[in-house]
Amino acid sequence: MPSGKTKLKHARISDNLRRRIQGKKYGLGSTLPTEQDLCKTFKCSRGTVRRALDTLVGEGLIRRKQGAGHFVIRQSVNERESIIGLIVPNILNAEIVRLSQLFTLAAGRKGYRVILWVTAEQTAVELEFVKELSRMRVAGVIKLPTAPEVPDHEPRIRSSLRAMNLPFVIVNDFWTDSGQNHHVAFDEAAGIEMIVEHLVELGHSRIGWVDGSDGPRYRALALLRETLRKHGINLPDRFIIRSLPYETPPVETLYDTDSESPTALVTPYDGMAVRIIERLEHIGRRVPDDVSVINLNGQPFYMTSGQELTTVLPSNDQIVAKALEIITDSAHEQSVCQYLFRPQFHVGRSSSPPNDRN
Repeated sequence: MPSGKTKLKHARISDNLRRRIQGKKYGLGSTLPTEQDLCKTFKCSRGTVRRALDTLVGEGLIRRKQGAGHFVIRQSVNERESIIGLIVPNILNAEIVRLSQLFTLAAGRKGYRVILWVTAEQTAVELEFVKELSRMRVAGVIKLPTAPEVPDHEPRIRSSLRAMNLPFVIVNDFWTDSGQNHHVAFDEAAGIEMIVEHLVELGHSRIGWVDGSDGPRYRALALLRETLRKHGINLPDRFIIRSLPYETPPVETLYDTDSESPTALVTPYDGMAVRIIERLEHIGRRVPDDVSVINLNGQPFYMTSGQELTTVLPSNDQIVAKALEIITDSAHEQSVCQYLFRPQFHVGRSSSPPNDRN
């Protein structure tokens, strides 16, 4: 146990540093002297300095960043960081809407409010919002990635967040390398395995892929091909459709030849699944009697008839809780956190054993 004198010493050091921060000797964003320099200044051990710094971290005045020291994030213990920035590329995607709602509710229960910024996938807009969040001294940023039509978009945004010392978490990045950042997502590979196991059990061997709504999911397609091969099933290029964002995919091209056609179609977006079903019915193909449709990421609904989709259900509650924990808990600042949550699988009325029509 430390002696009373040692306790008094670390308390005096924290009081001294607090006065300097509140008096703006150390301004917002500035880095405090190193632990070694503070030991020399106050003529004490490193353990005593660390206790003093821990006090200021606990009060929310400073933040510890591994390899970079301690920097000032607030200049008054009464000035609470109660805001979390939520950056989303668009609000037309149903999954993004669901996640935004969950983040807002969950953050509110933790005493934070969320500022949602819809960027329309524009780099300049996101960079401007990052500057505004820095000015507002937010607790952190939740970032839903923009599909990589602009190759350097995500690296630029993440570099800007780091430069401004804004803690951030990437959520559900299925396109770019998030290995150097906090990243929380549902396990896409597990979802693919669930889909393939379900279709193989039903007896399907001709399976297609329809993609493109929010940017092609090349990684998911590669996983699908690999998983199908393990079951001795080939996914030919002619069974793959990539449509433009939010347009009805031309699935009729799969069924207008004399060659064999897919008896099941997989898509990574529930909104696209709805459009696929509508288009199939338009060309006289019934779901699931003629073609089974399965969604990789979404909810078990089909808007026009109430028919339930067979779908992979991402663990959104777990994803949201973990992302907020990383943002609001300083213990996660010491190393990069990577979390994948296993989804559930819902068997709805959009899948059934294949018939001989195709």
